[in-house]
Order: sequence, then C-alpha cells, then structure tokens
Amino acid sequence: MADGPRLTISRSAALMLLFALSLTVKLAGVAYMNRNLGWNLVAPDARDSYVPLAKDLAQGKGYQLEGNHLAATKLAPAYPLFLAAVYRIAGFDVPTWVFGVLNALMRAATTLLVFALAARAFGERAGSVAAVIHAVDPWEAFWTAFVLKESLAVLLSIAGIYLAVRALERPTWLRGGLAGAVIGLASLTRFATLGFFFVLLALFAVAATRGRIATHTALRLAAAATFGVVLALSPWLARNMSLLGGPFVYTQAGLYLFVSNGPGAERAPDTKGYSGLSTGDLTNVPAVYRRKRPYAGREAELVSTTVTHVATHPFVFARLVAARVVNMWRPTFAGSSWSNLIVLGLPYCVMLAAAIAGVAIGVRHPPSPAQQVLYWTVGFYVLLHAVFWSEIRYRQYVTPLLSAFAGYAAVALYDRFHPVRETVSAGHAAIPSASRRGC
Repeated sequence: MADGPRLTISRSAALMLLFALSLTVKLAGVAYMNRNLGWNLVAPDARDSYVPLAKDLAQGKGYQLEGNHLAATKLAPAYPLFLAAVYRIAGFDVPTWVFGVLNALMRAATTLLVFALAARAFGERAGSVAAVIHAVDPWEAFWTAFVLKESLAVLLSIAGIYLAVRALERPTWLRGGLAGAVIGLASLTRFATLGFFFVLLALFAVAATRGRIATHTALRLAAAATFGVVLALSPWLARNMSLLGGPFVYTQAGLYLFVSNGPGAERAPDTKGYSGLSTGDLTNVPAVYRRKRPYAGREAELVSTTVTHVATHPFVFARLVAARVVNMWRPTFAGSSWSNLIVLGLPYCVMLAAAIAGVAIGVRHPPSPAQQVLYWTVGFYVLLHAVFWSEIRYRQYVTPLLSAFAGYAAVALYDRFHPVRETVSAGHAAIPSASRRGC
C-alpha cells in the first residue's frame, strides 16, 4: 500500500517556527516573572556592579566603579557595554521587562544555534527535537526575565562553539579566525569562556594526530583562531596595559581557585542559594595583594598556594568538589516550593536523564567533528563547575549542549521502538532518516 500524502514545510519555515516557539515561551516567562517577582529581577552582580558601571559609561564617565578603574577591570566589559547602549537609547529609568524582551530574543536565537549544533552532530531530526527541548525549557524561561549577563554570554559562547565545529569540518583561514574572534568576544562577556580557546587548540591538535586534517592545516587553523581571539580582545588588552602592567585579561582565576579550594575553604561547604564560592575565606588574600606584585605574580602565587593545599588535603578538596557538583546540578534551589519543584525541577530531571543517555549512546561510535566538540565542551564546563562554580545559575552555559544530547537520545529511543523498514519504491531504496545529517 502506498504511503499517504505527507505534510512538509521548508527548512526556513521550520526554523522560523522554532524561533517563534522559543520566543513565545521566553516572553511568557518574562510576563509572569515581572508580574509576580518584579522587585527581584535584577541579579545582585548586575545591581551592585554592572548597572552602575553601565550608567557611568552611558554618561561618558569611562569604564570605572566609583572612580576606581582597576576595580572595574575585574568585570568583563561586553555586558556593561550592552546595558550602556540600552540606557543611551531608552533612558536610565528603563523598566526591567525591556531587558527581559531583549533576553528573550537572544535566548530564542540560542535555540536556533542548538538546532544547528545538534543537526550537525546527530542529524536534523535530533536537531529539531533538541531545539524544541531548549525552546520549552522552563529554566530558560525563568532566567530570561532577570537582568544578568547569561543571556548574552550563552548566546556568544554557543555561537563560538558552532563556529569551532565549522572550522573543524571545513578548515579555512576564515572559519578558524571567526571561531577565535567569537570565542574572544564571548570571553569578554564571561571571562571563563576564554578557556574554550585552549580547548579548541587541543581539538585541532587531536584532529591532526588522528589524521582527520593535515598537520599544516591544523597549524593554520590554530594561527587563525589565535589571531581572531587577539583581535577580539585587543581593545580590552590595550586598556589594561597601564592598569595591570601588561596585556592581561583580568580573569582572577587564581583568586577564585584560592577562595574556592584553598586553606580558607575547609569549613562545611556551602550548597545553598546563589553562593558562587565554596566557603571562600578571603582573609589570606589581602596579604598576597599587599605585596604589590604585578597581577601575573599575584595570580601565580595564589595558584601555587592552592595547588599545594589541595595536594596535602585531598579529602577536603574531594568534599568541596562533591558539594559543588550537588549544588550545581540539583533540580532547583534548596528550600523551593512544591510548585517550583514540579514546574522547574521535574522537566529538568527528565532533560538531564535524556542528556546523560545521549552522552552514553554517542560514545559508542567514532565521533564526528561536531560530536567531538560537543563532548569536549561539556567536559570543559563540568570541570569548571567542579573546581570553581557552585551555583545553579552557571549551568546555563552547558544546558544548551545538554539539550543537543537529549534530542539525540529521544530520536534514538524512538527509532529503537519504531525501526525504519527499508523498502524499495520506484526503483529507489528508502534511506532511514536517522542516518541523515544536518547541513
């Protein structure tokens, strides 16, 4: 019996529908949160640092906090510049929901990037399912309403990851340079993203050693990516020359490593609320800073002290890592209501279980460039969570990638119980759709 007619839509129409679905869900979250939690939608770091800095920028006072240019340097500049642009256009009393609408647009754009990544890694069916998962994710709608940097930072980081995939698939100077430039720009929104640049260099090296690309091609890609990163960072590096004694990005990685894992972090670890530090005891840090070493020297001493402490207190370090992992990956905040657990926690648990299944299924096969980038990037963020971060908010950087694996698992599960029968029709063999790959 011949198959009946099938309703098909164009790829561009499907992407428009995905964007519209994601945007609708995000805007609904903005409307709900502004109606019920409007008094608490400016994140603490935005209220205390980013917003004052942005208003100073909008008034032409420069990049400083209460006249302190060095203190402002610890804040990545892209988000304050974004806020300053909004203030210049809409005025300083712009309502919070305006930022929510802008966040919704950026997160809906991220949904399209999730589709593109998952489609390249696992096929267009998996890409579509992954994009729908991301589009309707209640956590995504929850975070959209807040004035915080993640909407912009995640969009840029996922864009950088996608460009890294394209550079590995079809190596050219331009693709390598674009990947590096966007990763550099993303790191100016969240400094930790700069670490993915070194992951990218490692991916180029692995691709060369396994014969996937020629060694000279890998070197060209690395050079192009490095040029792109330096180009994106150059205005910031030039600004920091006189303040830090060199062309540095003021990541304070050594400081965060120290207060998260060093001698002051031996008390019971914090696994509640919004704390980004394990039990960071800053009493020892001023002693290092008072020595007035250059920035690089201070950071090196903090890293050295922390590594020595971790080596001599491995069980303390293990306990802190375990606490961070629990806090980062818990379904929702400690002490949440039953409605919060159902609306935010239950869908998250289903998505995470599907993502873990997708990760497990995917490792059975030799990875494509897109799959390898996804695995390495997830590993990179999980490592950051274990060593530095203990806050649910920061898993936003990796959850779009988990949506990709969840979409792959959903398609694999469907195909397991609904196997595609190979038939011959009009002289042509039907190709199982699971084998198709996105363009």
